[in-house]
Amino acid sequence: MNGDGIDSIKRWLDARVGESVPRGKLARGTVVGEWRIEAFLGAGLSAEVYRVRNVRFGYEGALKLLVNQTRNLNARFFAESDAIRFLSLPAL
Repeated sequence: MNGDGIDSIKRWLDARVGESVPRGKLARGTVVGEWRIEAFLGAGLSAEVYRVRNVRFGYEGALKLLVNQTRNLNARFFAESDAIRFLSLPAL
């Protein structure tokens, strides 16, 4: 992704920070583990995604919350999580 694409994503995320959480199950300011909910980003059929900030170190990230938990969805979620973790590893 080029710099323009990353900049447009950052602008979109920044614009969402001040919004309330109209459809999300978690309210802005809720702390989950070491993560504080900053904004509701969107929802699909099985999950909601939130912009979060680590309360200890200040890192920003995303939290995906399964809202329709079935055995098949749980397995797919963990496979997706493993794939993202692999993509996040530094190149050798």
